[in-house]
Amino acid sequence: MPGFSITMFTLRHRLPPGKLTTFDIVATDKGGLEASDSFNVVYVVPFFRTPLGIGAVGAVLASLAMGGWVVRVQRRNRLLKRRFNPYIAGAPILQNERFFGRDRLLNRVLQTVHNNSILLYGERRIGKTSFQHQLKRRLTALDDPDYQFFPVFVDLQGTPQEKFFSHIAEEVFEELEP
Repeated sequence: MPGFSITMFTLRHRLPPGKLTTFDIVATDKGGLEASDSFNVVYVVPFFRTPLGIGAVGAVLASLAMGGWVVRVQRRNRLLKRRFNPYIAGAPILQNERFFGRDRLLNRVLQTVHNNSILLYGERRIGKTSFQHQLKRRLTALDDPDYQFFPVFVDLQGTPQEKFFSHIAEEVFEELEP
């Protein structure tokens, strides 16, 4: 019907999927004039609502999850082969809350430091300096009835051999100065 439109249409029953359904539309105006028309409709279920579609969506999601897992495992293996260091490279960690993963070693050193010399060694950028700063902080706060610790941090990097002992002495005097 030219020049006529329906602005709202409510269907009270579900259309059966795949079957031909005929709609008979009858329009009546205020003057009592009627016009009618018939429409044939076949309802096609959207693919994502079919069992095959639901399975396909599930398979896609599962393959994405599996792909993400495979990428994570490959990345982890690649980093382990390169001996990846998970700790921050850069300036030493001075804050307690940013220093982690070395508590067992720190406690072990604190238990043996009373009558022993300790050598701290390791690869570059592995956290030796950060460890020393944390050890100094813990030794300063240690309440030991038999020992009193005065930890001094001395950076010997770049110190020539002939100034080795004088550099250590200067740093110790400077640190322990009243």
